[in-house]
Amino acid sequence: MNKDIIIFYLKRHVLGIVGFVLGVGFVVGGFVLLAEAKKGLEVSQNSMAKAESDRKTIQDSQIRVDSKNLETLSLVIGDFEKFNKESGKVFSANNLRHQAPNDFINYLIQSVAVLNQKAKSNLVQVPRDIAGGDSIGYSFTFASVINEDPTEDKIPELQIQLEHIKEIADVLLEGRIQSIEKIQRSRVTLEDFKSGASIS
Repeated sequence: MNKDIIIFYLKRHVLGIVGFVLGVGFVVGGFVLLAEAKKGLEVSQNSMAKAESDRKTIQDSQIRVDSKNLETLSLVIGDFEKFNKESGKVFSANNLRHQAPNDFINYLIQSVAVLNQKAKSNLVQVPRDIAGGDSIGYSFTFASVINEDPTEDKIPELQIQLEHIKEIADVLLEGRIQSIEKIQRSRVTLEDFKSGASIS
């Protein structure tokens, strides 16, 4: 065949050849995309199956809690319930046994001595309002009562005040503050009124 004829036929069929090549490309690309889609679907199905299997394993498992953990949990719950019941109380209930004046003074001196020792042990500085002796330097507002025996009718109120002062002082001393400068309480006895406008 003549070369010109060949070129002529190629020009006539060029669109057909291009279309054929494009068609083959689309077919091959379609197979590739289909294979990738199938692969992605298999991965998703496997992940879903594994998740369902793990969920079933967790749901059907028998979880055993260590008895020590149960004991600790019960203690924590008990402490929490006790805290909720007593959180509204600032001071302990007034269920003190009535003391005679001499018994109260002895108890007062012992209590003040203990508070002074706690202050010393916790390095908390307190003022000195009792002369003499290292064991009791600060009366925690009870200097006038220690120096003069109170009358019996004033003892119940003084007992309550002493317990309140002890509770407040314990919180302060155990909190490791640097110093206690002043504590005030309501005046009760004649000696309290003689000592000034407020008891500190």
